[in-house]
Amino acid sequence: MKKHFAIFLFALLVLGLCAPAVFAQASGTVKGVCKDVTGAPVADGIVVWNNLDNGQKYTLKTNKRGEYFSLGLSPGSYTVTLYKSADDQKAGKEVFHVNKFQVQLDENNLDFDLKKEQRAKHDQGP
Repeated sequence: MKKHFAIFLFALLVLGLCAPAVFAQASGTVKGVCKDVTGAPVADGIVVWNNLDNGQKYTLKTNKRGEYFSLGLSPGSYTVTLYKSADDQKAGKEVFHVNKFQVQLDENNLDFDLKKEQRAKHDQGP
């Protein structure tokens, strides 16, 4: 009886170790760096990933260097919105957004460089 119990525990352990690998194959990771118009990091900013395919919403916070990271986003098309703070998010004061960003099963990188965006907008003219 002890032998069967040990085999059962071993099988359970193997299944438990395989589950994260299966989960990782069904989702993607996102990361990026957020910088303001002066090139400084957007510390404690909010990056909202809204899945246009299934309505799931992921809210991520940037660190002191303006970096954000998340595991487990479903593949699909997203609207990604940057807010300077949680208060700005509540007030609907977005800094910038990207429409229809495609999240793949792999690592996905989306940086917000507002200085670069401002320059590109200026170069295009009115």
